[in-house]
Amino acid sequence: MKGSENNILDFMSVGTRYYIPCYQRPYSWTEEQCRILFDDIVQIHEQHEHDPNSRASHFIGSIVCQQTMGDNSGYLIIDGQQRLTTMYLFYLALSRHAEERSQSNAATADAELKKKLSKLSQLISLRILEDESNETLDGSSHHRFELTKQDQEAMDKLYEGNPEAYIATSQLTKNYNHLYKLIGAEENLSLSELFRITKNVLFIEIKLDAYDDAQLIFESLNSKGLELSEGDKVRNYVLMGFNQNEIEHYYHEWWLPIEHNCKNQASEFIQYYLAIKLGKSPSMKVLYVNFKNFVVASGLSKTDILKDLLAYSELFACIQNCSYELPANVDIELSSTERSSLQSEIEQSLRRLKYLKYTVRTPFIMQGMMLHKQKQISGHELLASLKIIETFLIRRWVCGVPSHGLNRLFQSLAGLSRNVSETAGLVPEGSFTANLMRVMGTNDNSSKMPKDDEFKQALLTRDLYTNKSRSAAALIYLMERLENAESREQIAIFEALEQQNAAYSVEHVMPQNLSKDWRAELGPDADKIHKTWLHRLANLTLTAYNSKYSNNSFAEKRSMEHGFGSSPLRLNQQIAKYEHWGPAEMEQRAADLVAKALRIWPYPQV
Repeated sequence: MKGSENNILDFMSVGTRYYIPCYQRPYSWTEEQCRILFDDIVQIHEQHEHDPNSRASHFIGSIVCQQTMGDNSGYLIIDGQQRLTTMYLFYLALSRHAEERSQSNAATADAELKKKLSKLSQLISLRILEDESNETLDGSSHHRFELTKQDQEAMDKLYEGNPEAYIATSQLTKNYNHLYKLIGAEENLSLSELFRITKNVLFIEIKLDAYDDAQLIFESLNSKGLELSEGDKVRNYVLMGFNQNEIEHYYHEWWLPIEHNCKNQASEFIQYYLAIKLGKSPSMKVLYVNFKNFVVASGLSKTDILKDLLAYSELFACIQNCSYELPANVDIELSSTERSSLQSEIEQSLRRLKYLKYTVRTPFIMQGMMLHKQKQISGHELLASLKIIETFLIRRWVCGVPSHGLNRLFQSLAGLSRNVSETAGLVPEGSFTANLMRVMGTNDNSSKMPKDDEFKQALLTRDLYTNKSRSAAALIYLMERLENAESREQIAIFEALEQQNAAYSVEHVMPQNLSKDWRAELGPDADKIHKTWLHRLANLTLTAYNSKYSNNSFAEKRSMEHGFGSSPLRLNQQIAKYEHWGPAEMEQRAADLVAKALRIWPYPQV
């Protein structure tokens, strides 16, 4: 490894081909960052104009490159691709301006100036832009930058120079156009001056030999974690373990599918993965370090790690998408109808859990799915575990049990399930859910599941509306289950919530502000009744017409268009059977709803 000061003009003029490794992030500099770089270049010239002896320069950091091995000679850009690519776009835009001005038909155009501009355009193209060693069959030259797959086509179109073919959505195109406009609007510097002054754009060039440890250098340069996400660091660590000829294969065949499964949550996925493997989850700040330590301690090869990550990422995608296809080789004793029904129930439970927004349960569910795919637990036990988690979370919410500690609980459960399966080789039927209940049956607030008496009392008396912790999602979930759980005729409440014009919301039967009609309805103790019952379950329901209900009297809410009497929701149809709304009616409705809730979320017996 050799490090030395260099300037960007000389560095990009040596005729070398540069490769951005496929595992690097796509080009992502913003137009604002490009403008700042351009202003810095202009400022260098202004300082030299003010003081001809000035040694003013602009330092852009370090660029780390490593000599490639194999047929494609050149350098891999290990670090600094964003700055280097931006400077290439700058030179490309500068060359285009010189070429266009040299071909200008303006009557006032200076012939000598046009000749100089033509030479400048050719000079930039030959020294910086083109790669003479990589010619096509028709003899045309390619540009010297090979970018990631996501960026390559956009750069090719820019190099070809037909604006109508540019890929407008690419950040490369946006920044090229921005730099092109900045150069065109510059009045104090000529194109030649802009070109020459880049010799004062300095950086530290760190050139690695073919066998230097690129990963070690990369870690040192990114140790503060300011630019790369933890998921980016994990990706680079895994892929740098392969030689250059293997990287393309492992990136496209293994890592890209992992990223596809995780969408924009690669770091979160790695965190869940480590929770399963370690029984606890490291904080996001030290995720990469913990992942690297895990790989080293496991003794697994990078290939085995990639296979394992891919398998778990598929399960992560199942949870995110609320879809789960039963593997063909499991639950083979079930009929096709039974398998279809089981799969549908699992997916419905995943959808409900997603709506509850408790992401802490993800590692445990991922491990449960893995055990099922490995034929270590049945699909029915997987479903039973999902229903237990639903019951656990909603009972705790209704009873107001704080959610702190749930993260550690589900991480330890995931690790415990993995350890049991790896040690015993087979998880006895029922033990997966038994482990779940053994932990949740404690009296520890961080893991306990409220029992029937506590759950019943909370449903009868607690304020469920103004509970701030996840109140909106949890309350809608509660009402949806009370509406649909015991009926084959389902009202698509969750689906409607995804449509802006058909969203359900919680309605107070007795409104939050009492009108004269409501005071007459409730009698002399109206204020006391209102204070006691307003936010209890007995006085709450769902409607898509909340604004129309307003503070209308009970009789109006019952008989109006889209009122309780004409509502498709069974919850509202039951309310419409009452002639009057007061404490007696709310007590009766509370008893009915509590009985239903105990059937929907029974305390598990495993």
